[in-house]
Amino acid sequence: MPNISTLHLLTERQAAEFLGWTPGTLRLRRFRGQEPQYVKIGRSVRYEHETIQAFIVNGRVNVRKEG
Repeated sequence: MPNISTLHLLTERQAAEFLGWTPGTLRLRRFRGQEPQYVKIGRSVRYEHETIQAFIVNGRVNVRKEG
């Protein structure tokens, strides 16, 4: 479990901007149960900065050159 005092939480808008998406895209993905993972604090939704970065890295596609 991460140390709560060192968590860097992003708002929905900040996370969407970081990903190059709209906040609506993040809402739709939450509704569908898709990543990235998020945190609920009361009625607020937050995203851990490290989780967003890992989501990007895990989506990396390795391309193999022919020839």
